[in-house]
Amino acid sequence: MKTLAAMIVVFVLVVLGITILILKIAKKLGRNISSYLAFGISTGFCCLIVTGISLFDILTPGGDLNGMLGQILLLVYVPTAAVMIIGDIIVWHINKKKKID
Repeated sequence: MKTLAAMIVVFVLVVLGITILILKIAKKLGRNISSYLAFGISTGFCCLIVTGISLFDILTPGGDLNGMLGQILLLVYVPTAAVMIIGDIIVWHINKKKKID
């Protein structure tokens, strides 16, 4: 259970790091983007990378335990990314309503 939690924490920290990087690059370029958009982009980007690595591991021919790592990655990171994106949309929607009122 500790390993699973550590895997999720590392994924979240990588996504947050990429989000900060996207925001700093956008600021240097003079663009004003929402932090919600940057978080969604970085979450989707990380999820696509993990999915690609997982599918490559699953489809690579090998021995008896072929694709075990890929299956574990898919079972852990794709639902985590989905929850992060859904949470981002919910928080964005709540804050959007507060700004309008």
